[in-house]
Order: sequence, then structure tokens, then C-alpha cells
Amino acid sequence: MLLAFVFAAFMAFVPADAQAHMRNENDARLVVRIDEAYYTDYDGDGKEDDIVTVFRIFIKQEADYCFNVEVECEIETPSGIEFEYEFEIETQYGFAATLVWLNTAIEPGWYKLEVEADAGGYVEDEDELVFDPPGKGGGEPPVIDMAMLIQF
Repeated sequence: MLLAFVFAAFMAFVPADAQAHMRNENDARLVVRIDEAYYTDYDGDGKEDDIVTVFRIFIKQEADYCFNVEVECEIETPSGIEFEYEFEIETQYGFAATLVWLNTAIEPGWYKLEVEADAGGYVEDEDELVFDPPGKGGGEPPVIDMAMLIQF
């Protein structure tokens, strides 16, 4: 009898459904991952002052919904100059993107790349990467271009 009471008391504190259901704004259903950032002479002007950034955004979901994802990308130079690129995309599972930042490696030192994504205020995530291009720029004005966008 005592054993049955202890078992019943224990079962009262064990949840019937032990699966995790993340439904708040901080769940991990949207994931941003920066794969790399490097400098090169992308525009062929003879200067390695262009930065190529590659990142992926994944949407983990059980249902088959499309999300309108707002993406903000920013590179900050060692002296604090910021270059920004923003775009929106409707996607179901995510995408991979390559951004080319022409003439932006303008000074030596550590640069910071930040990528933030927001799916309609429902879920959001961000990632950052610090890297060091040589920074011998000082030519044409900076230009940012989407070199590749692949949905999956």
C-alpha cells in the first residue's frame, strides 16, 4: 500500500508529455551560421580590398510553412566604419548566400561581420565572425553585391 502511494505521488510530478515544444521568441527554429569571410581581388582592380562573406540560414520546423525572413549583414572596420546590406527572402527551409563587399577592406586590423535574421518577429538568430584582411584599400567607393543565393 505504501509503495503504491509513493508511486502515485511520483507519477503526479512527472509530465505526461516529455517532448520539448519550443514556441517562444527565443526558440532555435531559425539558425544563422557564418561559414567564412575572406579578402580577395574580386573586382579585378589589382587590389585585394574586396571581402567575400558566405553564410547560411536554416529554418527548422515540423510544418511546411514559408517564412518571410529579413536579413541584416554588417561589416565593421577596425576604426568603426560600418557597411550594411539588408534583404528579405521568402523561404521554407533556409538558404545559403554569398555577399561580395567591394572595396571595403580599407584599413589593416580586425574586422567584424554580423549576420542577423528575423522571421516576422516569430523567431530570430544572429552570428558573428571576426577576421583580419590586409586592408591596403583606398580606391573606389565601397559597393556590396549579392553574388549567390541558393534556397534549399
